[in-house]
Amino acid sequence: MATFIEQLSELRKKADNLIKEAENTHNEETYLAVAEALEQLGEFFCDEGVREGGAKAFLEASEFYERLNELEQAAIMKSISGMMYILLNKYHRAAKIWENAAKLLEQIGELEKAAEIYNNTGVLYQITEENIIASEFYNKAAELYQSTYAYSEAGECFYQTALLILMQNGVSDKVLAILEYSRINYEKSGREYLAEEIKKRIKELQSKENSGEKLDDKYYKEEELEVLYNYAERIDLNDAGAHNNLGVVYYNKGYYEEAIAEFKKALTIDSKCEQARENLELVHRKTGHYDKIINKLLECLEKDTKDVNA
Repeated sequence: MATFIEQLSELRKKADNLIKEAENTHNEETYLAVAEALEQLGEFFCDEGVREGGAKAFLEASEFYERLNELEQAAIMKSISGMMYILLNKYHRAAKIWENAAKLLEQIGELEKAAEIYNNTGVLYQITEENIIASEFYNKAAELYQSTYAYSEAGECFYQTALLILMQNGVSDKVLAILEYSRINYEKSGREYLAEEIKKRIKELQSKENSGEKLDDKYYKEEELEVLYNYAERIDLNDAGAHNNLGVVYYNKGYYEEAIAEFKKALTIDSKCEQARENLELVHRKTGHYDKIINKLLECLEKDTKDVNA
């Protein structure tokens, strides 16, 4: 049976030879053969757990699908590549690749698919705590969802946009206008109860703005938690990596109990998720969890010793 190195060498050699041929002939059939060979190489890397190799191979494949004007397939390859980079915690790299994937889908009129990727890109920028950039991607997603009559998704993305801008810059006409877009879309989707809640929120913020009252830290803390809970509702419940990433966001914000819960969920799904295990140990050290256990053991030991001496 061929070893990993031998299989990798064979697949890479096949892809490189086809690339040379494609550059010389500019033949569409050769371009397709290159794309498929690189896709096969990416799948091999993924099967072997070599994420960075897989990410690069899928990205290379996408470039050749683009040359063939197979833009949807190119977008799929970029999406997979981005996911591989997320698993490597390279969020900015993943975000750039996903943005390009969404643009390709826009070009061919796959607006709802593009909206979903823009929305996911917003999530990545939330993880890196770049809220204004995240809000721009949520807003882009909202506009595309709205144009495809996906009103519920549009309402959610507009609301997320408004919350992030509110947290960053406070109350403004822009925040109130975006909240109104959210309300209208929720109303159109038949989710009147959410539309009514947002209507109340708009009135509350307008009242504070008109009175010149500043929002206190508690208010922003509540808004921040709501943003995180909204993010939590959008992740794949069966994805250990997603729960780990959410735990990192909670940890960075100082919400240690929520972080611990997410890291534990990740380990329940995948007991071999070393990143989640390391992160759980980190937050336990941060909160003095281990110190409490040690002190409790020492107390028990001291009690046992006294009982023996008695």
